[in-house]
Amino acid sequence: MKSEKGLTLIEPSYKSIFEYASLGIANIAPSGKFLNINKKFCDIVGYSREELLNMTFQQITHVDDLKNDLYLFDRVLKNKQKNYTIEKRCIHKDGTVIWVNLTVSLIRDEKNLPIYSISIIEDITQKKLIKLELEKKAVLFEGILELQPNIMILNDGKKIVNLNKKFFELFSEYKSLEEFLKEHDCICDFAEKYEAENYLYNIKTEQFLETISTEGEHYLLIRGRHFSIRHVKVDINEESIHIITLDEITSLINYQQNLQKIVDEEIKKRLEQEQILIQNSKLIALGEMLGAIAHQWRQPLNVIALISGSIQEILKDGFSESSLQQIELNLEKINQETQYLSATIDNFRNFFRQDMEKTLFNLKDMIENSINLIYAQFKSFNISINFYYDCQNCTFMSFKHEFQQVLLNILQNSKDSIAIKKDIDKDFIGLINISVVELKNKVSIKIEDNGSGIEDKFKNKIFEPYFTTKFQTRGTGLGLYITKIIIENHLKGSICLLENHNQLGGATFLIELNKEE
Repeated sequence: MKSEKGLTLIEPSYKSIFEYASLGIANIAPSGKFLNINKKFCDIVGYSREELLNMTFQQITHVDDLKNDLYLFDRVLKNKQKNYTIEKRCIHKDGTVIWVNLTVSLIRDEKNLPIYSISIIEDITQKKLIKLELEKKAVLFEGILELQPNIMILNDGKKIVNLNKKFFELFSEYKSLEEFLKEHDCICDFAEKYEAENYLYNIKTEQFLETISTEGEHYLLIRGRHFSIRHVKVDINEESIHIITLDEITSLINYQQNLQKIVDEEIKKRLEQEQILIQNSKLIALGEMLGAIAHQWRQPLNVIALISGSIQEILKDGFSESSLQQIELNLEKINQETQYLSATIDNFRNFFRQDMEKTLFNLKDMIENSINLIYAQFKSFNISINFYYDCQNCTFMSFKHEFQQVLLNILQNSKDSIAIKKDIDKDFIGLINISVVELKNKVSIKIEDNGSGIEDKFKNKIFEPYFTTKFQTRGTGLGLYITKIIIENHLKGSICLLENHNQLGGATFLIELNKEE
């Protein structure tokens, strides 16, 4: 080998490797002057071999990287280190900046003096640009992460790799991710028990990611604060990252709880008001019931009066065996009539009793009992009631006195409707048909009359409160409204006005009760 002044530096066996290497190789004098350059080096920097032989490496090094490069080169020359590797920028012949990975080693003579360096460069421009772009995105993402108003946790599938500022506001006892990871590996360690659907509690770390990755809503209660969990899996720098976001919903939960209390209170008030209306309706019906009582008692009282008079006549004529037998028969008749009056009192008293609990009752017995309450009164108005029953075993566990009130409300409506026709024709004969039919899962109760019916324009309003088509002396507009409340809310059934189903010419109401009730 020869010196910088013209000596041959490359032996034939080395020349082939040098020239056709996939990396850029240059021999550089201690002054920085290029002594020899292979083709790949020329391709990377854009200069020809002849141009580079008249240049130094300082001339193609980016000004911002030159100082560090010269410092390391000087340390190698002074034998303070054997070689060095750095990433630096070079200036391409066309003026563009290229990134290279540079490795420099020094060749010394027998006196350990530097002869030349071997500089090997690899073009890493594309890799560096991609890396720089990823670093920019990482910085941007870090900034976005810190600015998020919600707690954000980044997990690589095995451990937490990043936490944002909001996290440390909740867990202020920890100052960094490292501190947190010394004691915990998952935020689920802090989950508190909460009796609500989809709240995570007592869950292991390995199950946490698997659980929140499934569809549906998931929640955590941590330190008395409620959070909904959002999860998304993304690829960053060729790695899969789980982004977990905790959105605080404490205010919403508190609002829902307060709202539920308000709703419960309003429901309670409404039920109380409904119950008051039902009782008021019974009191309003008291006048009508007193009339029914008068009709119910008139005949038994007449019978008792006649029998009493007969006994008095017998007593005047003196005692005989036949007279004693007659007195016994008369007393038995009086006893029967007083029992009937007593039963009537019980029926009316039960009607005004407020149902507090459900009781088992037979549907047929209850309807017949209701008919008996008003039979004499309706008969005096020339109104007949027919009862058709086709039900094998229709017993219900429900509010029987409220059911009776429903029947009496509808029957009273029929009576008032028939009275309108009687105002026109005093000889008009009223007719009410009650039919009970057992269906698959229900019992159907149909009540129809031959009264004046309901005009089409009023059919959608008849169940509204205080709506009435009667004269003020005949109605308050609460009967059918309360009837609907009792049927739907208390008896869990349904009631409707049937159209075009009445062969008698009046109105037809259909009540359906579930057998389960």
